[in-house]
Amino acid sequence: MSENEPQYWRMQLHPNESENSMFYTVQCLAYGFIGLDFSKETENLNEIDSSTLPPNEQKFVPFAREMESGHIVLIMSHHKPVALVKVIGDYVYIAGYRKLPVWCPHYRPVEVLGYYADWRGEPEYAAKLITTNTIGAIKDQTGPFHNFIEKWLEHVRDQ
Repeated sequence: MSENEPQYWRMQLHPNESENSMFYTVQCLAYGFIGLDFSKETENLNEIDSSTLPPNEQKFVPFAREMESGHIVLIMSHHKPVALVKVIGDYVYIAGYRKLPVWCPHYRPVEVLGYYADWRGEPEYAAKLITTNTIGAIKDQTGPFHNFIEKWLEHVRDQ
């Protein structure tokens, strides 16, 4: 992508409780954030040596180090699109968060651009959006995630 285009991401929002995926997704978006948690309590992702994390959790580090304000994130739950959001703030880490009534210590503030249930988009795109990991940048500009986000952004701009 060129510097002038927003970076696209896709992400699932839930702790290690997939049976409550939609609950946690809606809760996060209602409070205006997207977030991550780890199997064990971690430190600030900007300060941690990512090689000390389990391999599947090393993929979470770009959430802090590469995601930026203005980036667009497709929020998924159970392989289904839920919302399209724009990152509006910096990465935040809450030390000792387990003492607070939140499930994620690593988060970013977002603005919800739209909910899939309100748009409904084109079903053939949504059917191709298989999400097997928690988060990832969308680098393939010809792939189904990129095309789906572009179509959804077109709809958002036309509103």
